[in-house]
Amino acid sequence: MNKVFFIFMIIGVPLSIIGSIFNWNYIFMFFIYCVTLISLANYIRRSTESLSVVVGPTAGDYLMLRLATLQKLLFHFLH
Repeated sequence: MNKVFFIFMIIGVPLSIIGSIFNWNYIFMFFIYCVTLISLANYIRRSTESLSVVVGPTAGDYLMLRLATLQKLLFHFLH
């Protein structure tokens, strides 16, 4: 499953940039954004879980909270 998210991320990020430059169809771009953000959110989730094991549950929860806002920032940046 992680390979699928990796492929979606590798394909989705350049397509998002190219599509926004060339003003592709909004429905198509929305689909690309959703797939790319889901794959990026998976990597952020896995990284925060790995960090919370190392630093402890309190700091891990804080990191999870901070990196959840990163996903929202990525959405606004790509959109």
